[in-house]
Amino acid sequence: MSALLDARNLRVSFDVPAGPLQAVRGVDLRLERGEALGIVGETGSGKSVATSALLGLLPPTARVEADVLTFADRPLLRGGAIDPSAVAAVRGRGIGMIFQDPSSALNPLLSIGRVMGDVLRRHQGLRGAMARTRAVELLGRVGLPEPDRVFDAHPHQLSGGMKQRAAIATALAARPTLLVADEPTTALDATVQAQVLALLATLQRDSGVAMIFISHDLAVVSRVCSRVAVMYAGRIVEEAPVQRLFSAPAHPYTRGLFAARPVLRRPSKLDEAQAFVPARERLPLLAIPGAVPPLSALPAGCAFHPRCRLATGRCASETPSLVPMDEGGAVACFYPVGVAVDGGGEG
Repeated sequence: MSALLDARNLRVSFDVPAGPLQAVRGVDLRLERGEALGIVGETGSGKSVATSALLGLLPPTARVEADVLTFADRPLLRGGAIDPSAVAAVRGRGIGMIFQDPSSALNPLLSIGRVMGDVLRRHQGLRGAMARTRAVELLGRVGLPEPDRVFDAHPHQLSGGMKQRAAIATALAARPTLLVADEPTTALDATVQAQVLALLATLQRDSGVAMIFISHDLAVVSRVCSRVAVMYAGRIVEEAPVQRLFSAPAHPYTRGLFAARPVLRRPSKLDEAQAFVPARERLPLLAIPGAVPPLSALPAGCAFHPRCRLATGRCASETPSLVPMDEGGAVACFYPVGVAVDGGGEG
């Protein structure tokens, strides 16, 4: 069976007076039916741009091209560039979107029921009482208390967590086969974030909908995804199953992301004897030096080499390709850490 989503050599550039800026530079994305893929990386790495391109949500100044781009065996290209009419045909019913900020995703002038009713009418042909019944059912399915009341409420009458659940219900209303969740828990507090993550994992497991989950938080991705792609400066630099990536990250950038995570240590007996010392204490964070380069000043060779402690002259002049690793996954690095790559050596 063919993949649900197949994107090969996806490229996105933006036309500006100084010349085109390359935001996504040759990304391959393949997603099977029912699979959950996480895409992680720092702000500016191209995560949201790549997925927004698949939905036709970029501004007119964007140019989206690829060698292959299909969804459910339907081609989304015309002459090597994205076909707006083909994308519009799969947006909503084929590919649903959950945005980062539910306050921006929901129209403040319309009730939740009105927004969901429009989706149900367009994609499912439901109107009136039938649309209301289906909408209330979906609102209850995502764990909202008193779904009838929520149906009649406006966004400003709901908490942040309730708005995000309503946004998820709206995305599900068209019965998509793929959900794109663009950092859907960033604007929520920790408790509500955990609830929304559990909801997404349950929905994905029970309904069989495929999902692309975009985040800068590795821990969040590990809870809902089976495979992870790490992006940096518009390219995928490492891709692997979750367990493989978390147990043995190979790319220096991926290892830097893991090193920058907050880590807790167990208190010593001396600490426990002192009432003023916290029961658990955070260890210092190890930050990756530098920052993601701007699109107008991407370095030659591997874009990560100015920040990489393993970089050599080769890294500054040649761009590594994404090649398979012996133990599963793929990495774009001349000196991957701890693994062998096909045609390469061990770092």
